[in-house]
Amino acid sequence: LIPERDDLGIGGCWNLGVHHPLCGRFAVQLDSDDLYSSPSTLQTIVDKFRRERCAMVIGSYRMTNFQLETLPPGVIDHKEWTDTNGHNNALRINGLGAPRAFFTPLLRKIRVPNTSYGEDYALGLAFSREYRIGRIYDVLYLCRRWEGNSDAALSIEKQNQNNSYKDSLRTLEIRKRQALLRHPLSWEDAAPAASAETFIRHQLDTWPLARKNYEALAHVQTRTLSLGTNDITVQFNPARAVSTCAKVDKASIAARPCFLCLSHKPEEQESVRIQLDEPFSLRLNPYPILPGHLTISTESHQWQTLADKTSRRLPERLVNWLEKNFASGYTVFYNGAQCGASAPDHFHFQAVRQEDVPLIRQWEKLMSTAVEKGFEPLSDGKSCIAYDIEGYFCPIRAFITQGGLATGVRLIDSYLHSLPLHEGETEPRYNLFAWNNPRYGFVTVYIPRTAHRPQCYTAEGDAQLIVSPGALDMAGILVTAREEDLQKLDADTLRQIYHEVTH
Repeated sequence: LIPERDDLGIGGCWNLGVHHPLCGRFAVQLDSDDLYSSPSTLQTIVDKFRRERCAMVIGSYRMTNFQLETLPPGVIDHKEWTDTNGHNNALRINGLGAPRAFFTPLLRKIRVPNTSYGEDYALGLAFSREYRIGRIYDVLYLCRRWEGNSDAALSIEKQNQNNSYKDSLRTLEIRKRQALLRHPLSWEDAAPAASAETFIRHQLDTWPLARKNYEALAHVQTRTLSLGTNDITVQFNPARAVSTCAKVDKASIAARPCFLCLSHKPEEQESVRIQLDEPFSLRLNPYPILPGHLTISTESHQWQTLADKTSRRLPERLVNWLEKNFASGYTVFYNGAQCGASAPDHFHFQAVRQEDVPLIRQWEKLMSTAVEKGFEPLSDGKSCIAYDIEGYFCPIRAFITQGGLATGVRLIDSYLHSLPLHEGETEPRYNLFAWNNPRYGFVTVYIPRTAHRPQCYTAEGDAQLIVSPGALDMAGILVTAREEDLQKLDADTLRQIYHEVTH
């Protein structure tokens, strides 16, 4: 494609090319004096796009002469880039690597600066601001240098001019990111973040799997069984077989892609970013137990362990974020790695409406049975009080701060250290709920656990019941993925199940 205009720099020529109707789904850059390292280079790039659903792909290259002999410094791979912090590291360097490839619809939207220097760096910053960049550290092309090459022997004046230009790009990018934090993007590039109702409605309109499972949720079969003064709702929910029957042994986890990583999420599943001291991704759970069922996971892949993060006060900060930015009346809950988490290899919470959780609905009655177990004054003048709740069908330790969102870090850490730690595990076994109660204040509830699944889960024949209790099961909604189990369950069986999985 030969431009008719004579005012186009390298970036302007790029824009002309990517807007041509024959430009395909992906646009890949290669300078005319360079070579792909193998016939599979383009396929490797396309595979990366499709596997990780990224907006841009950057590879690595080797410096050579025209005899393809390696020149110093050899391979340029920019390994300072990481999946979790690459978008920030990009602000500390003068280039992101090469070859560069782009998802064409986004490249047409963002456009390339019409310059002949730094246009690739400006693009990398712009893409990393909002979108995922996939990195390939294998050598994908050979960057050939010849004697007198203009990039190889720049004057100090030209180097200063180039560095000044890239400094201006960094300054502009930082200002844009600061503006983005003041007015965060919603899932559809609108500001500010959308309400829960709008977000969920949008997802159900655009995601057939989620819509099917949420429509089915309105018609699930249930039974109510009593354990003393507590009513337990048994729910037959076949869509939950994905979680209830999940294999959570180390070999099975290692063999499957992590479905909570952004790179592996379904294409239709949208994400709202929650920026705390690290970024979290809020998404609609496609296999709901309750209406408005949300998953809130870290963007980085890390093990499901909350006990070592007490000082970060994540449950209360997430509750606070939801109330300010998304919807009031939500509770955040946590399944330990051996207490109902179907993704124990990725740190995450979940959230549902308080009004749908039996434990929270009867909280006022349960507080009448509370026995004080500890007290901690807080730096803001408030106090956190620990209680044992004796009117529930299983043990509960509650931590309550009146007058706002706060928890007693030392009080909670002392309680967690009192629980047994199983060999090879990173924290005691427990489930957690956190919510803001207008009468009592901020409430964090710990439900200590002894086992992930009851004995009936692995029993044979009629003795088998496929139930795998997580936080919501401990809060009064026992989920089974088989209709026959719904009919077989009775109060004595329920009592035995809860006896086996709790202290």
